[in-house]
Amino acid sequence: MDGNAKGWCKCNCLSVFRGNEEICTTVARFCIDFWKSEKLTQDQTIIDWIRYAQLGGFESGYGTKYLLPYASDGEEDPINLQKIRSTKICTSALCTVIGISGTTIKRLRKLANTTGCAKVHGMKGK
Repeated sequence: MDGNAKGWCKCNCLSVFRGNEEICTTVARFCIDFWKSEKLTQDQTIIDWIRYAQLGGFESGYGTKYLLPYASDGEEDPINLQKIRSTKICTSALCTVIGISGTTIKRLRKLANTTGCAKVHGMKGK
């Protein structure tokens, strides 16, 4: 990828999308479901990804790698589905795909390494 508007994602992790509308659609379906969920659920999902990547040995010399998120409807070509399942992306690419900032991922990484749980805002319910 040549980089997004902010210049943050400068890797080739998202090259799997080039010329493959089915993969784009499958990942977009996940993103829609993700953004429909509550903020606390979104945060916990990302924390779980971080912990899974760390425990699953997806750490490399270039940082943590994550599995590409997707939502299958069962109609995808098996070759594309296998390509999605085997694609690992960097933190920058993950943030680009799901639309979160670097500050958010740092905050969630800290929570993943300490409590492992997304926390409710301190003023909630008062």
